[in-house]
Amino acid sequence: MPLKGEKGSDSENKEVEGSNAGCDRVAVRVPSFWTNNAKLFFMQLEASFRLASVTVEQTKFDYLVAALDPETLSHATDTVCEPPPHPYTALKSRLLTQFEVPQNKKLKTLIEDLELGDISPSVLLRQMRDLSESHVDEAFLKNIWMRRLPSHVQDVLAVSSESLSKLAEMVDRMIEFSPGAVNSVSDSAFASCHVSQRDEQLLKMQKQIDELYRFKEKAEHCLPPCAFKQKKRDSPAGVATASVLRGGSRKLYVNDIKTHTGFLIDTGGDVSCYHKSFLTKEIRKSDFVLYAANGTKIVTFGTKLLSLVLGLRRTLQWPFIVADVTKPIIGADFLQHFGLLIDLKKRCLIDPLTNFTARGKSTVSDIPVVKTIVGNSEYSELLRKFKEITQLNSSPKDTIKHDTIHYIPTVGPPVSARARRLNPAQLKISKQEFEYMLEKGICRPSKSNWASPLHMVLKGASDWRPTGDYRALNRITIPDKYPIPHIQDYDILIASENQVEHKRHLEEIFTRFRKYGIVINESKCEFGKDTIDFLGHTINSNGCTPHRDKVRAILEYNKPVTISDLRRFLGMVNYYHRFIPNIATILSPLNQLLVGAKKRDKREIPWSIETEKSFQDIRDAMAKATLLYHPSVDAKLALVTDCSDFATGGVLQEISSDGPKPLGFFSKKLSPTQCKYSTYDRELLAAYSAIQHFWHLLEARVFTLYVDHKPLIFAFKQKQEKATPRRLRQLDFISQFTTDIKYLPGKGNVVADTLTRICEIQFSSLSDLELWANLQETDEELRSILEGKAKFSGNLVKVQMPEVGRSLHADNSTGINRFYVPLQLRRRVFDELHSLSHPGIRGTKQLVGSKYIWPDMNKDIGVWCRACINCQRSKVQLHTKTPLIQFLIPDERFAHVHLDIIKLPLVRGYKYCLTMIDRFTRWPEAAPMSDMEAETVATAFVNTWISRFDTPQKLTRDRRGQFESGLFETLSKLLGVHLTRTASYTPQCNGMVERLHRPLKQALTCHQADWLDALPLVLLGIRTVLREDLNASAAELVYGSSLQLPGRLYEEKRIDQCPDYVARLQRRFRAESPRFPLLHGPQRIYIPKDLETCSHVFLRKPPFKKTLQTPYEGPFKVVRRLPKDFSILIKGQERLVAMDRLKPAFILNGSDEPTEQEHQTYRTRFGRKVKFRLPA
Repeated sequence: MPLKGEKGSDSENKEVEGSNAGCDRVAVRVPSFWTNNAKLFFMQLEASFRLASVTVEQTKFDYLVAALDPETLSHATDTVCEPPPHPYTALKSRLLTQFEVPQNKKLKTLIEDLELGDISPSVLLRQMRDLSESHVDEAFLKNIWMRRLPSHVQDVLAVSSESLSKLAEMVDRMIEFSPGAVNSVSDSAFASCHVSQRDEQLLKMQKQIDELYRFKEKAEHCLPPCAFKQKKRDSPAGVATASVLRGGSRKLYVNDIKTHTGFLIDTGGDVSCYHKSFLTKEIRKSDFVLYAANGTKIVTFGTKLLSLVLGLRRTLQWPFIVADVTKPIIGADFLQHFGLLIDLKKRCLIDPLTNFTARGKSTVSDIPVVKTIVGNSEYSELLRKFKEITQLNSSPKDTIKHDTIHYIPTVGPPVSARARRLNPAQLKISKQEFEYMLEKGICRPSKSNWASPLHMVLKGASDWRPTGDYRALNRITIPDKYPIPHIQDYDILIASENQVEHKRHLEEIFTRFRKYGIVINESKCEFGKDTIDFLGHTINSNGCTPHRDKVRAILEYNKPVTISDLRRFLGMVNYYHRFIPNIATILSPLNQLLVGAKKRDKREIPWSIETEKSFQDIRDAMAKATLLYHPSVDAKLALVTDCSDFATGGVLQEISSDGPKPLGFFSKKLSPTQCKYSTYDRELLAAYSAIQHFWHLLEARVFTLYVDHKPLIFAFKQKQEKATPRRLRQLDFISQFTTDIKYLPGKGNVVADTLTRICEIQFSSLSDLELWANLQETDEELRSILEGKAKFSGNLVKVQMPEVGRSLHADNSTGINRFYVPLQLRRRVFDELHSLSHPGIRGTKQLVGSKYIWPDMNKDIGVWCRACINCQRSKVQLHTKTPLIQFLIPDERFAHVHLDIIKLPLVRGYKYCLTMIDRFTRWPEAAPMSDMEAETVATAFVNTWISRFDTPQKLTRDRRGQFESGLFETLSKLLGVHLTRTASYTPQCNGMVERLHRPLKQALTCHQADWLDALPLVLLGIRTVLREDLNASAAELVYGSSLQLPGRLYEEKRIDQCPDYVARLQRRFRAESPRFPLLHGPQRIYIPKDLETCSHVFLRKPPFKKTLQTPYEGPFKVVRRLPKDFSILIKGQERLVAMDRLKPAFILNGSDEPTEQEHQTYRTRFGRKVKFRLPA
């Protein structure tokens, strides 16, 4: 009832206040919520509201919320947290929808589950009517009710025509006087023809109910005419649910008192199962498979820990397998673990521990027996003998014996943490899980000073898994030092000579599994097979190869776009590294892309010709993966190794009568330091690394080591004092395995020779003989030569090729066959051979001419070598050197000033110096600065130079950011100074001030004191030094006389009258004029003749470049030419560079060589994408 002042509707408030004047509160008795009968609960609740005259929606809502338990409230969280306009009605509708049993399920319970048991027939009839809810006619209800009665009662009622209610009263009196006939069912009655017919009718009705059950919610609100069409179910081959009939035998059911769920007692079932439809959350399929009695597979969805209350005075916790079955099943594993007995005569479950029984009911059921093992083979019989190793929830009969002691070494005092509060649903799950683990002996109570908080983790999409938060413990734990085992060490593969031996081996393994409590998944095991697929490999009696599906996945893998995709692809490939020779060499360009990459790097991959080729080569290598044979115990072994400039390789072979058989390949990329080793050291490292890799196969075995570096065969004969410590260490390790080292030339070492193999692979793909022969037949130049219409210096003959049965034209004038190259393949032949080491024109002519020939071959090779972009970038003949151009001579002092900044050691907060010099008088100035900010530089220039010598007309500076800033530009405009800047990386443009830095730094270095104290005196000395190009000092040009220096021992006498001297001095001043700086040494000038006409140029990089970095970059398009500078297009921007940094680019017409794109997107150093638009 609402209190005084309670807000509701106006009419409702008036009614309540009027009828209950003077009453503050009327108590409302709210019953507990009934999850099994929500409709009846609300009828009782609303009756209480009527008695208390409660009519306000909000008051009803508050009473209802207060009566619900937390688990029930969790089903209507949104309605409780955010109530709608009519909260009570909305919450009532939600709870009825959630907990009301569907009509189809009630009908199924009516037909299948209800039994007479210990209740009276009238009570049974009333329960049936409650379930039917007037949806079943009286005749049908009478038939079902009578079938639950004893057989002698059924015979009496068969001839009666009374109503169903009177029949119930009659049967109650009959049973009252014959109580012994209630709990027994005559076996002979079930054998009669009459009962058999009724059983068939019942099975038929059960099938109809199953059909109705398929519609579920879709048929609840159906209105005639029904437009619902049942979708055809997809039933994959070999997979079916466990709803296959077994003849309709009778089964015993028991009910869980807590959830009112009926469980089928099946002593023939290996495991206990729970129906997936009882779970409201999303579930996923698991790998574990069960089988029905007829061999069909039953799909499973993990496990669920259930606590059953069967009335045995103890809670039975057990993990049930969630499976595609029609009913929950209690199997033999559950019964065996808890020691429960079945009394089929009394239809009850007996617990010898508590001496209590759980009454059940018997009904006809078509649920098949659930098995973990299926089949009648000899292996199935063996598995049935060891049934406990195949059951998911099996527990060993005896405690597993072991001598392992779990000890965690720590540092410091024990750590503990307060318990974390959990929501009711998670708390319930955690308690249930720990109770189960305590009962199973998995864990035990502890009173330790150590305590870590409990953390709940979502398991899949339906369950929570209790875990411990051990981060505080891990911080003070001393980590164990143990190597990570190899994946092949976990294989359980049993190879036998015959079936008898195989069965004996399996029995030994199963015995050990049972002893140590190891469980296997029978659906994932294969027995008695000649070929099996295991961990991505195909294994047979000969050896092992990568699985065809995995190889297909790699071959069909799309080209990676990001660094993360590339790392995923390389992980797939490296899993099969032992099947691919020289995998480190093939993957070297792709692995280089991962240098400096983050863990989940989403940057796009800058693909190049080299990386594209590496990606294609590794896929081709996977398609040709070698079969690795199984090693023999008594066979002779041979280890063949080789090393290139950047990788090592090796192959372990078994020598047999059929020839060498590979057992495994080894390949490893060299580190930057190892790449600098000599040839001898790299070949020795290859042998050392290969023996380390195949240690497990070479230990205690006699084998021969083959190398293609002949000096290594004398390694054990050299004197120790001549070997380095690294060589001695590696030779000592090799000597522990073998000292038999033999020389195998590179031509014979086809498998391990990296460089030879690369050449063969690349050229074999080019020289397809069929393609070669077809192109020779259609080549016009070859036809003219053969017909004598064109001149040719060679002697062409036909050479028979045995591989394809075709003939190729070749020249034999030099004593060897040089094949004629058709026009379409000439550039490809040149690229393949020239790209190996990029030799010069003469070397390329000799390399190509030793194997091939075509008209004007030398001319073509010269043009292609000259136009090779990589050669132009990397090779330097002579840098461009243009003549120096002098500045215009200034007509007065302090008119032209040069600026620069130098960095010095930090002294009292100063570490930079702004240097200035006048071009006319060579007068130097230097201003110390604490930083290089634009404002600091401008302030120093104004305070040091402009305040003393006035504003200059022209100011020359370099391209530093301080001089290019807007502040400096604004200052120059304010003072009226004309700014000129130097070209990039051209210090000679500002040579006047650059030349000042050398004597200034040398003088400051000679002073032992701080440079800040020595700077004024050093500047004084530089100003008074005689300059050779001027034949005077800077001070004489500024002041007209030399400055007086410290340490002068005498003083000149003053002459008051000296007219002749003054006159001579005036004449000297008038004759004095500015001069050009003195040039030291002859000037060497070199300008390529093609620089004035070329369309593209290469730009020389700064002198500070990395090792093996190309000295030039480009080519870049020329926009305009100036006397000393070029304007070129770099990344979409026009840049002015000095001619001294350029050289012409030779590009063939129609060449596909990379050039600067006019509209292209670039990424800045901060990761932002920008697009530059070219000027019109």
